[in-house]
Formats: sequence, C-alpha cells, structure tokens
Amino acid sequence: MRKIYILVFTLLVSSYASAGEVSATGEVGKIQYFSTANTLTTTWQGGLWFQIIEPDNNICVDNLVSIDPDNDIAISILLAAKMAGNSISVTVDESVKYPHVGVGFCKLQNLTIN
Repeated sequence: MRKIYILVFTLLVSSYASAGEVSATGEVGKIQYFSTANTLTTTWQGGLWFQIIEPDNNICVDNLVSIDPDNDIAISILLAAKMAGNSISVTVDESVKYPHVGVGFCKLQNLTIN
C-alpha cells in the first residue's frame, strides 16, 4: 500500500511540475521596451514584453510574454519576425513571471520564427 501512495504522489508532483509550460503560435503584435535608465517603472528596467496576436492557443494574461533584459538573441529574433511579417511560436512557463512573481508577464522559454 505504501508503494501505491508513493506512486500517486510522484505522478501528482511530476504533472504539477510541467503544468505551467504552454506553447502558442501567432503574429507578433505590440512590443514594448523599457530603458535601463527608466525611473517610472523601475521593475521593468531593461526589460521587454510583446503580445502575440491571434494565437492558436491563449497563453498567459492577454497573450503577453516578457523577455529578460540580457536576452539580446531573443529580442533580435522577435524583431526579425516582426519586420518580416512572419509568425512565431513561443513556449512559456506560466508559473515563471518577469519582472516578478505574480506581477509580471509569462517569461519566454523558447522562441521560433515560422
């Protein structure tokens, strides 16, 4: 009986651990960057967020995704997709927020130009 409890517990924990990861494909909408010298919204200093327009799967709050300040590669890929008019696919972990837990948008985990 003890092995059954351990098995059930393990299954519950493993499903909870991956429960926040979701993916969506859509067009790049609004992009907003915050200067590192920004004094109005200091929590976003150097940060960036973007919106996915008409996604195949709704993610996060209003399909808004954040990118860490030092992730120049992701920012470059995002801008290239926007300028080329290509759709993107993103993966986020809805339990990980930037700039802060509970206050930010879902943090980008993976970005692909389609």
